[in-house]
Amino acid sequence: MGFSLNLTADCWKNVHYRGPHHPIAEAFVSPKLDFIRRRIRLTETALILDMGCGTGVFTHYLSQLAPTVGSDLSRVMLGKNPHDRLVQCDALATPFKPGRFDLVFEANLLHHVKDPLSVLKEMKRVSRRYVVSLEPNMYNPFMFANCLLMPHERGALKFTPGYMSRCFLKTGLTLIDQVSMGMIFQNKTPMALLPVLKRLDRPAPWGGYILSIGKKRT
Repeated sequence: MGFSLNLTADCWKNVHYRGPHHPIAEAFVSPKLDFIRRRIRLTETALILDMGCGTGVFTHYLSQLAPTVGSDLSRVMLGKNPHDRLVQCDALATPFKPGRFDLVFEANLLHHVKDPLSVLKEMKRVSRRYVVSLEPNMYNPFMFANCLLMPHERGALKFTPGYMSRCFLKTGLTLIDQVSMGMIFQNKTPMALLPVLKRLDRPAPWGGYILSIGKKRT
């Protein structure tokens, strides 16, 4: 398997995840989805792949844009995902045909694998047009401290906007837009802080996540 040893079923068994309908999960996803929606036009027949979909927070909201398939290596994670179109597979060797999806999306997957470029290449292979990535931003102090303290998150310590730009370039994708954003963290933000953080949750160099949108070259 192409995943690091950190990304195993045992690693996630005791982690508490907020579901897609939780107010904080919705506030976490909505600004990113709005950014994607403004920059990508999907037809009525579009199909989306949420690679490394985990518990389905993004799967749920991506399915509001177009029919969405979720894939993940972990049976434990898929068991917590309420979506009805799920496939268990390795991100390095998915069972999908080339160009099967109009948009291939991943969130918080690349920093858990040994070879992020190989996963991006697989995303590109099964995409017809767009590849979108959401990864931690080490320019965010909270994210940096969290990754230092949590052994299974330390793969993110090299993730910066510049690093993600280079990854897209090396994969042969045209980076059409990139933004650092996010003051809300899906599983760590207290409910009491949500009203304040929603007002502060806008693009900024120190935003918690790097959202990168790439397009296949014709």
